Amino acid sequence: MVLDFQQMFPSEDGNHEARYQLLALLEEVLAGMDRLKDPARMTLGRESEVSSDYYQSVIEEAALPEKGFGAEKSVEELLKLLDGHRFLNRHYVANATPLPNNASIAGNLLMVLLNGNNLWDVDGTAAARTEVQITAMLSDIVGYDRHKSGGFTTWGGQGAVFQSLRLAIASAYPEANQQGTPHHLYAFCSELSHFSLYKSMEASGIGTDHLIKVKTNRDHSMDLADLREKMQAVIEKGGHPIYVLATLGTTDSFGIDDLAGIKKVTDEIEAAYGLPPVYIHADTAMGGMYGFFNGYDFTGNPLHLEDEVLETLARYKKHFQHLHLADSLVFDFHKLGQTPYITSLFLVKNREALKAVDLDPDETPYVGNRGFGSYHTSYTLECSRMGSSIPIYASLLAFGIEGYQEILANYIRVNLA
Repeated sequence: MVLDFQQMFPSEDGNHEARYQLLALLEEVLAGMDRLKDPARMTLGRESEVSSDYYQSVIEEAALPEKGFGAEKSVEELLKLLDGHRFLNRHYVANATPLPNNASIAGNLLMVLLNGNNLWDVDGTAAARTEVQITAMLSDIVGYDRHKSGGFTTWGGQGAVFQSLRLAIASAYPEANQQGTPHHLYAFCSELSHFSLYKSMEASGIGTDHLIKVKTNRDHSMDLADLREKMQAVIEKGGHPIYVLATLGTTDSFGIDDLAGIKKVTDEIEAAYGLPPVYIHADTAMGGMYGFFNGYDFTGNPLHLEDEVLETLARYKKHFQHLHLADSLVFDFHKLGQTPYITSLFLVKNREALKAVDLDPDETPYVGNRGFGSYHTSYTLECSRMGSSIPIYASLLAFGIEGYQEILANYIRVNLA
């Protein structure tokens, strides 16, 4: 088989023939998936048993062809991956894994077609613009000043926790970037918080022995008295508490920590011991979308929500209205935002804080040494960055605040049923 390489890529001039060839491949993918859909089942097509040696057999069967199949045959092979894959429908909803909405899928396709590196705006113009736009939009939702805040897309809640811990270290000890992490730093989180901070303590060099787990209350929120006691104990032994992770919506039980209470404890600890500000990151990967109700009229109830749903949302608002107290937080749109994996925004209250982890222009000559463009994100851990702000932007435009409120209220409605 002789491949026509030009026909294996999108056109350079927008001709109809090339467009229809690409559309034909997409149609084959969509039709192949639709043929396997069944609302009565939680998977596409046939469920296959996965034995203990399944992946060993996958290794044995994997073969790289000497001669390429071409695009059409490759799509045929791709469709074989659908059998047994879980797929969300009216009878099956997976925790933290949504059905992506059509606008976000279109945004994802646009992101792929543009294929810009969101490291800087010269290469990723559209992604840079939408990243700035969604940062401003979501800053308004949580109560940050959009003219002072900053943000960038990253690899989910884990990425946001790690980025925030970097900021906490650099803020408390600016010399740590050059000399290494001091050995007396400590971080705090509840016993029910996500393992993201545990992994970040490993990766940052602070060490998991310096991660202090705080007891939880019966409602799964952090025990503030225990937080105070454990912070004081660390200080009295010569340690320096630099970071508290407040979880607003645990992945399993949706426990919500008292962010305002945590802020009060850290303020009092700082004053009592003469410490610099303790960094607070709100892990809102699961629950952050409920900040969309911060501006909802609970008295007028314009969406005509049922009493039970309204009561639950009002209880959530008591916590989510304090999101502005956190130094940073995260929006995982690929959870309750109904967008594809990975679409996650790390949001910081003060964009000036990012300078503490930024690279010197001389360290990044391959992005123009700052001679070109005006949006450089060398403060991120990633150098190659996908433009995932585009599908987020598409979703925000498609649903708006009210649309997301209706979707989020329905999650409550279903859970109460």
